[in-house]
Amino acid sequence: MEQSLPTTQIGYDPESGYKFTQDFLSTKVRPDALVFFAEMAAIGFNRLLIERSVKLPDELGLVIKEKFLGQMAFLKGAATIEPIYFELGTEAANSLMKLLKGEIEHPVQKFLPTQIRVNE
Repeated sequence: MEQSLPTTQIGYDPESGYKFTQDFLSTKVRPDALVFFAEMAAIGFNRLLIERSVKLPDELGLVIKEKFLGQMAFLKGAATIEPIYFELGTEAANSLMKLLKGEIEHPVQKFLPTQIRVNE
């Protein structure tokens, strides 16, 4: 029988990330990488990785969406998605104006490229 990933719900704080890591490391089958959208939970996740000597990115890939540029730079070996809030806000405002004027129809979908940086 194939073992599934833990179904622990992760909150937005370091304690939640730490608890998730305990469950995650207890599974035999794991993905090659995880993506965190909650920075504080990623800090707790990484804390237990350090305690257990898990090497990033050699043993596990970790990608974190930053709220502020450079916020996660101390997590060596992790990759971070750089924030593009100004561009996102600009695109959202422009699309809203076009929707209100009837120049485009909803739903509006846009792709905004961003940078991924590996913390060394």
